[in-house]
Amino acid sequence: MSVDIVDNSTVLDNELSAEMEAKMKYKFANIEKRNEARHDNISKAREAEVEKGEERTNDVVTDFYKDLQEQVNTLEESLGKAKDIDKQDVPAYLDETHRKLTQLGKYVTDSVMFLPSYDVQKAQDIVKEMTSKFHDVQSLIEPKKKFGFKGSRQKKLAPTDTKTKQEQSVIVSAKPSLDVGVSLRNKSNERHELKAESTDHGDITLADLDNCKIIVHGTPSTVHMSNIKNCVIVAGPVSSSIFIENCTQTKFLLSSQQLRIHNTVETDFYIHVTSKAIIEDCKQVRFGEYPDLNWISEETWKKSKLLKSVNNWALVGDFNWLAADKPSPNWTKIDTNPPFKSVDEFLGS
Repeated sequence: MSVDIVDNSTVLDNELSAEMEAKMKYKFANIEKRNEARHDNISKAREAEVEKGEERTNDVVTDFYKDLQEQVNTLEESLGKAKDIDKQDVPAYLDETHRKLTQLGKYVTDSVMFLPSYDVQKAQDIVKEMTSKFHDVQSLIEPKKKFGFKGSRQKKLAPTDTKTKQEQSVIVSAKPSLDVGVSLRNKSNERHELKAESTDHGDITLADLDNCKIIVHGTPSTVHMSNIKNCVIVAGPVSSSIFIENCTQTKFLLSSQQLRIHNTVETDFYIHVTSKAIIEDCKQVRFGEYPDLNWISEETWKKSKLLKSVNNWALVGDFNWLAADKPSPNWTKIDTNPPFKSVDEFLGS
């Protein structure tokens, strides 16, 4: 007759490990819920300010740093407890901490549209510093793998590859990528129309265009434009953001939730924007109201989920001019009626 011997110490260790993992996940979940609630309250307050025309550019930056610091503090606290983590709890601890690190990187990337270049670089450096700290802790507490002679060279390379992938997952871009989705590049003296079936809910890139007329139909998620000269461009409604850089002597007819313009001169914008436009390193740019939102079909408006009734075309934030008591000299309003009465006339203007 055989008797099964139960190793009570092993069972106890497994129970403690499961209990510790559950506690860590519960703690991180509570922190995340508090962050989400805080972000939601800030968003609602910001929307109310926008509708009243009271939003200030420096308030956006201040709120960003408050949220960023809270997330950094959470990570610092977690990393500080690494040396007290039991060996069996290390994998769960590293997974949860890396998830929070990735979330921090995403938060910074998502905020690039509203940050001055200096603050983008500063936030990017913070994420890099936290990433370095995480990998230092990981190297300290993660069990070292034993390698044999056979295939040892290949095996030793594996951890380096994994670490590189983890680092890449939290790299923050200083500006939106120009290598995603549908793109139109390197065109001169041409007219192009991007149809809705290729643009709906996607990312669109327009780059290196000279003396072109462009219509972006449908409801893209984002539109990125770079190196545009002497063009006429129609886009929107864009459900999220439009990012424009390095443009000159161009006319835009745009509708979007967010609009960021960088390093642009002598350019006119006729816009419908539910947040507000933000410019940086711009000169002689003018803003007018989108003349007639009925040029866009009701079906397209519904697909975009933009608020047709909210248009803050005259609220422009200038990161190079934060004085509240004087208007920025870098942009002006177009108060006169536009010299076109349809999209076709705009393209011919």
